[in-house]
Amino acid sequence: QLPPPSDYTESIANCYANYLNCRAANYWYSGFIRLQSLIDAAIIQMQTKRSVWRELNVRVVMMGHPGSVEVQKFPHALISIYLVLAFTPFVSFLIVNVAAEKEHRLKDTMSMLGLHDTER
Repeated sequence: QLPPPSDYTESIANCYANYLNCRAANYWYSGFIRLQSLIDAAIIQMQTKRSVWRELNVRVVMMGHPGSVEVQKFPHALISIYLVLAFTPFVSFLIVNVAAEKEHRLKDTMSMLGLHDTER
């Protein structure tokens, strides 16, 4: 009976003191690792036509990194507001220049076609 996999399983960083009561280490004690190594050995045997079960040395290491990273909301919001304020003058300058260039191209095209500008 394998434990149900979940994205919200507690972090294995908290499991070093007591592995037996740690939900993140349940796959270790449920036989999942042995099952996975048997499946890997069978796939290798099917591909290479040679048994590798006796040569297969499986080592499993629990990594100590937490399952999720906590993002602090206030600094993130402050940086976002700062970036919006910092780039607002550049974006407005860019929009004005792009609109003016488009208008200039349109006037040049109209004059090439022999049309007059609507402002005249």
